[in-house]
Amino acid sequence: MNRAADFCREHCCFRFVLCFLLFLRFTTGEAQTVYVPSSHRIYRYIERLTATGTIETALLTTRPWTRKEIGAYLEEIHRKSDGGRLLSRVDRQALAYFAVEFREEVDACAPLPPDSTDFSRLMRHRWVDPWMPDLLYRNGRNFFSVQDGPLALYWDPVFRRSRLFAVADTLHDRERQFSDTNGFVLWGTIGGHVGFITDVRDSKEWGTQIYPGTVNVTRERLGFAQGGGDHLYHDETAASVVLDHRWLTVQFGKDSNRWGPVQNGQLALSDWATGTDQVKLQVRTRRIKFTSLWALLQHTDEGFFYGNHQDKSFAAHRLEFAPFGRLQIGIHETVVYADRRFEPAYLNPLMFFRSAEHYLGDRDNATMGIDALWSAPAKLQIYGEYFIDDLKTSRWGSDFYGNKTAWSVGCYRVDLLGIDNLDGRVEYTRIRPFVYSHKFPLTAYRHFSTVLGHRLGPNADEWNASLSLQPSRPLEMLFGFRYRRQGLNSEATNVGSDIDRPSGADDGENAPFLAGDRLEQQSWNVDVRWELLRKLTVRAAGQWSRTDGSAVEKTTGKRSIDRTEWAVGMEFNY
Repeated sequence: MNRAADFCREHCCFRFVLCFLLFLRFTTGEAQTVYVPSSHRIYRYIERLTATGTIETALLTTRPWTRKEIGAYLEEIHRKSDGGRLLSRVDRQALAYFAVEFREEVDACAPLPPDSTDFSRLMRHRWVDPWMPDLLYRNGRNFFSVQDGPLALYWDPVFRRSRLFAVADTLHDRERQFSDTNGFVLWGTIGGHVGFITDVRDSKEWGTQIYPGTVNVTRERLGFAQGGGDHLYHDETAASVVLDHRWLTVQFGKDSNRWGPVQNGQLALSDWATGTDQVKLQVRTRRIKFTSLWALLQHTDEGFFYGNHQDKSFAAHRLEFAPFGRLQIGIHETVVYADRRFEPAYLNPLMFFRSAEHYLGDRDNATMGIDALWSAPAKLQIYGEYFIDDLKTSRWGSDFYGNKTAWSVGCYRVDLLGIDNLDGRVEYTRIRPFVYSHKFPLTAYRHFSTVLGHRLGPNADEWNASLSLQPSRPLEMLFGFRYRRQGLNSEATNVGSDIDRPSGADDGENAPFLAGDRLEQQSWNVDVRWELLRKLTVRAAGQWSRTDGSAVEKTTGKRSIDRTEWAVGMEFNY
């Protein structure tokens, strides 16, 4: 197909989407909205209240959510808990906190008094009020806000300061790593249908660590970075326009997605990956949410920073539904394809991607999966996910290299031992060799240097256990344990641990799990966070880890490596 035809088809598709968005813009509908990043703590709060039974039906596993969805959940919590009176003291305080955060979407809560937040009271203090401009924190929540006719605009600065210190067997001196981040978040709405948001972060890291590269590099979760030696600069922007019309939402912009119930990593689509330029269509009702997504990916190799750019795209769709109140089921398909951007089969939200891949010559990397979450009685959630990259059913259960599957299971219990706001979680993940890889390396399941799915990578498994205690709403203490195993490739042997190195003719038919140079790691960590003022948080964290196995002995000559690190930081608006 020639480039002129590609250009024509891409622009025809663009014009179709544009006309559709304009149609939505001029039709009647409900309130406008934007998406809330999946790292926001509101998700943990709603997940917790679903586990307690306060929320009867919540579609928890397709994130991010819109502000309108979150507002509906907060209204349900307010209604089912008799205005918060049936909640624990901390959950009641959190409900009031989030009612301020999502004030525009929460109608059930009573109007808030002008001094309802810490910032409001600070701005009205007799020593501050005389010289503080009236425009700052006028609504008690945002640094700057404007409501003028159909336009509502909110702006907040962002900063983060982190200082990490570490001691390890392989270090001659104490390691130091400093990180500074500055930026801003701007979001707003226009009329009754259009929302927009931009989140800009510019960061510098420096210290005793030696960063690879000399000018341009890629970095996990951040995409493009610059620097080298003892410092690194990177910037990351998430920005999108959202059009919302009753049960239909369309998003155009750069964002991240997270599909699945597992907390410590999702198999199909994880927010650990670098954000993508995307178009997303979402249809939702109370018990059903359907998502169709198309995105552009960046394939990095040794020529990427010298103009060797190759087209690579990603398409996915997911159906999440609740057949009855306490059970949620998710079904999804994804495909990575290259050498053309416009592919009608993958833009069809109702197409079965695996069948389409076969129709198109079996040249793309298609996957599928299913997950489920059950909110059981006794404040317990049980969940799991099964992911199929490739599978030969006649040899299912064997070590055949083509059985590229992964699965995760977990459970989450709130108010352990009858103690309010003491929550525990245990999860296990197992990923077989060669998962995420493809016979054509260009279509490997990654964006920049980050796997689109689970950060663990193939030929590995992992246990995670955690406890969280929140004695008061501003104070949270987290305790965690992690045990990871992985079988690594060597120059001579390919055991399926590198997604850029698919199985070859000389590798044999069998790929035993955890074959190769063994790497094992266990770590214990503690993390304490205290919110001094609204969105102004100080943090202290510590971790001890031990890494051993044949891979460690081969590269360092040591049987094991112990590492202890601790960090302190302050962040605003994270």
